[in-house]
Amino acid sequence: MADAILPMTPLFPVAPQVIVRGNHEACDRGGNGYFLFFDPFKDSSQDCAPLVQNNKRVAPLPRLTPSWSTDLRLHARRTLRLVLVDSAYGSDGHASSWAGTQREGYAQADQLTTPQRNVEPWLLVHRPILGHVTSQFAPVGDPLWAPWTSVDQQVASYWLLSHYNLILSSHLHLAQAVQIPGQPGQMNLGNGGTQLDPPTGYETPRFGPLANAPGDPVAPGLAPYPAPTMDFTDVRFGYALVRPGRNLGEWNWRHFSPDDVLFAHCNQSGKSLACAAP
Repeated sequence: MADAILPMTPLFPVAPQVIVRGNHEACDRGGNGYFLFFDPFKDSSQDCAPLVQNNKRVAPLPRLTPSWSTDLRLHARRTLRLVLVDSAYGSDGHASSWAGTQREGYAQADQLTTPQRNVEPWLLVHRPILGHVTSQFAPVGDPLWAPWTSVDQQVASYWLLSHYNLILSSHLHLAQAVQIPGQPGQMNLGNGGTQLDPPTGYETPRFGPLANAPGDPVAPGLAPYPAPTMDFTDVRFGYALVRPGRNLGEWNWRHFSPDDVLFAHCNQSGKSLACAAP
C-alpha cells in the first residue's frame, strides 16, 4: 500500500517490516486503525479513536507519534539504523504553521542518530522531503508554484538531515530517486498498490527544494537547496529489493514490475545515490 514502507534485504531469514504512518492514517481519515494494528508504542490503541460530543461523532485532533528507531544488525561490524518520523500531517504545496509542530519529530530523530562507528542511519518518513511532482499538478495560471512536494517537511527538517545516508519515503504514487548535493539520497517507493500518479511531466526542476519554479524561496529565512544532480522517476506498479554491498554504506537497489521484470537499478554509497534504467 502507498502508506507503508517495508525495507527488505535477502540477508534476513524473515524480512523485517516497519510500517510508516501516512496521511491516510491521519486521525481525521483513519481514526485509530493504525494505532490498533501497527503503532509500536504501548497503550496507544485509543489514540485517534472516534470522539462523540453532543451525540455527534467528531474527528479527533491531530496527533504525532514520537520519533523512534530500530537497528538491523547486518554482521558484527555493520548495523543499519532505521529512524522513523511521523509525517501524517502537513502541507505539500506551501509552508504552513504546521512546520513548527512537525519540527519536534525531526529534532527527536536527530538525537537518535548521533554518529556511531559502523552504524548507517536511514530516515523513514512518509512524505518525501526531497521529492518532486509532475508539472501536471501545477495550478493553472500560477507561475510561482513549487514543483517540490512536502514543503512543510522541508521546513521542519531543515538542518536536521546531516546524520542520514538515505531518506526512504512513499506518498507519491511512483518510484523516484533524487540526489541533492550535500544531502542524503532520497528514495521514494509509492508504486505498490494504489492509483498511480500521471505518467509524464517529471522534468528535473531547475532549482532545488524550498524554491518555487522561478527559483524564489518558498519559506522566509530559509535558503533553497541546490538543484538536483541526479533525478530518476518511473511511473509504474512495482516493488524494490535492496541488498547491502561489500563495504560500509554501500547498497544496491533493484526495482521490479509486478511480473518481476527489472526496470531500474540504483547504487547507494554513503549519502550518494545514482539510479538508471537497466
